[in-house]
Amino acid sequence: MSRSLLHIALLPSIMAAYVQLNYPINQQLPPVAYVNTPHQFRFAPTTFQSDSQTVQYSLVNSPSWLSIDSTSRTLSGTPRAGNVGEISISVAAAGAAGAVATMDSKLLVTIDEELDTKVNITQVLTKAGPLSGPTSVSIGSSKPFDISFPVDTFISNGKPLTYAATLSDHTPLPAWISFDASSMHFAGTAPSTGSAQTFEILLVACTTPGYAASTVSFTLVISSHQLLFRPFAQTITVGSGDDVHVTDTKSKLFLDGSPIDDKDLQAVNATVPSWLKFDNKTQALSGKVPSGIRSLDVTITAEDQSEDIAQLSTHFVFETDLFASELDQLNITLGEHFEYSVPRSSLTQDDEIVSLDFSTLSDYLRFDATKLLISGTVPHDFPPGEVSCSRTATSSDGTSKDTQTVAVRVSSASSSASVPAGKPDTTGLRPLYPVKNEWVS
Repeated sequence: MSRSLLHIALLPSIMAAYVQLNYPINQQLPPVAYVNTPHQFRFAPTTFQSDSQTVQYSLVNSPSWLSIDSTSRTLSGTPRAGNVGEISISVAAAGAAGAVATMDSKLLVTIDEELDTKVNITQVLTKAGPLSGPTSVSIGSSKPFDISFPVDTFISNGKPLTYAATLSDHTPLPAWISFDASSMHFAGTAPSTGSAQTFEILLVACTTPGYAASTVSFTLVISSHQLLFRPFAQTITVGSGDDVHVTDTKSKLFLDGSPIDDKDLQAVNATVPSWLKFDNKTQALSGKVPSGIRSLDVTITAEDQSEDIAQLSTHFVFETDLFASELDQLNITLGEHFEYSVPRSSLTQDDEIVSLDFSTLSDYLRFDATKLLISGTVPHDFPPGEVSCSRTATSSDGTSKDTQTVAVRVSSASSSASVPAGKPDTTGLRPLYPVKNEWVS
């Protein structure tokens, strides 16, 4: 009898221990994995359901190049040319008391180049409402919204594109957000809320159904209040020998259209390098600029008592005695001869001695210091991607020396046709900052 009672007592805990598949990976639009490019995908927290507080994830009979981080639910690895195609993977989720569920999924590995984007998120969102950051639009509680992306948001590699949208964790959009895939149009009415809520959204472009070839993201901030920096972005030029000293940040923070009172602020923070100081009370930035630094981006984040959040993006440009400007990103196509004349105007003196360090491209590129000419051919088997090079200028008397970073983008012919060699890359998602000391409103 006592043994039967023990079995009955244990029955609820045994029955409660479960793990089950809820939201398969292939419904989450996993990103395409590109050959010789590090791949990473964090699947949704709702992929499996379980009564366990912790679930351990592992891969079963999956390709050797792929691994999983159980804590973050992240699949990662670098596929090679022999892995091209749609591959099968199995993810096992283990909960308490031996409960296990397995999910069979697919990933796509391709030799194609990633899709480029040329959309300016800030310009798109400005039409929808006031911005609390370069990619965040503020929507009032219970207010309608309307956001449309241009048809050329993604640059096709010759394949037809289809579009989809999810939240940033790859879960479906809430019911109050509608998305028209044919026009890349979002609309809806924000929910009623007493405190601020944020929803980060992914606009997804697919060249193969079910797989994300490229994405852009933006954030809806829903609140009954509006906490905003006006403007939300600025560029400040610091002259040679000068130090950073910005004291007017606090006056640019507004709550519901009026300058904010200290009592309405919960916190103000900024992540800055060790040489730069940020005063949380006055919101002032100050510091002595170290040698060798050419630019710096600083984001100040403010939070009010209602948990509304506003961000101010500040782009610092530091002038030097030897460089008048930075070089634009250089764009090199694999297998094609490359030439680029470094503008003499990027130097402050006519008799400077200039050299370039091409890093991993040193075997293929050369620099003529007399003509300021970069030339060479990068072979087809060089892995596409970004390469950080540098140029150094030395004064004619040898008393001054300065170095700055030169970004080089190496691409295959199919992905680089729209970006001329040596010209700046304007297809990325970086916020567009104004020219010297002008403000973005």
